[in-house]
Amino acid sequence: MFYTNNTIHHPDSPRHQDMLSWLSGKVIRMRNQHSADANSIFPQFDIRHMEEQIQQGFLYADRDRDLYEIVFKHEGGIYTQHGFKSGSIDIPIPEFYLYVRFHLISGSNGLTFDTEKVVIGSRYRNLLPLSNIHSGDSYDHRIMGQSQGQSIDCASMCFGDALDELVGTCPDVEMAFHRLANSILPFLLTGGNNDLSVYDGYGLSASSFSDTFRSCWLWYHLLAQAEPDVETLYATMQQIDRKSEVLDHYDITYDDFSVLSDAYEDLVN
Repeated sequence: MFYTNNTIHHPDSPRHQDMLSWLSGKVIRMRNQHSADANSIFPQFDIRHMEEQIQQGFLYADRDRDLYEIVFKHEGGIYTQHGFKSGSIDIPIPEFYLYVRFHLISGSNGLTFDTEKVVIGSRYRNLLPLSNIHSGDSYDHRIMGQSQGQSIDCASMCFGDALDELVGTCPDVEMAFHRLANSILPFLLTGGNNDLSVYDGYGLSASSFSDTFRSCWLWYHLLAQAEPDVETLYATMQQIDRKSEVLDHYDITYDDFSVLSDAYEDLVN
């Protein structure tokens, strides 16, 4: 449940066949069992010290009765961003970390997911083109302070009922974690709204490209076409101070933007 196959960066490194080695994406088939205390079968763990070896998966999980805390590492890539009203477009999202604090409330139909807090962390936080991030600094000690020699900056997220509805009611803790892992991208990339602004931070940030999400996503789509390697793209942008310099570096023009905008006229937010 906690690791997908081929998610270890060093395939020739030793394997330890304990729970931690299979702790996202793999569903473990187990005989159904019902317990008055669903928490009693919950595996608490902390492998944050190994995070650079892990491409994607849960790094940390803890609980106190029905209150759970997790840190999930998600690999970077080109993902489909959905417009608030219609349309979609592929944009680059770098590697990131998500801290989620939530309750699993027991009821007659199973365990109901109830979100209490969500924090996102990234080496490129200021450049994230996501619509549900609060601008400004945040902090949670459960997300590592750095990775690959770079600081991980955090921001709190607007979550409403989105994660609760995506995860829904689950028969057991294992299924709740499985659904949570599969709900992260839909949570980030669908059902957005204009309540929040494009992330505005120090130096070059997502808002440097546009103060509207639609235009920001169009620029990022063009950037991904010019540099398909997402981590390289974000590392390059982080070293540059101005949007004009980024566009010059990748030889992208405003005419390119106009052509793309016309092609994605159904992308509405």
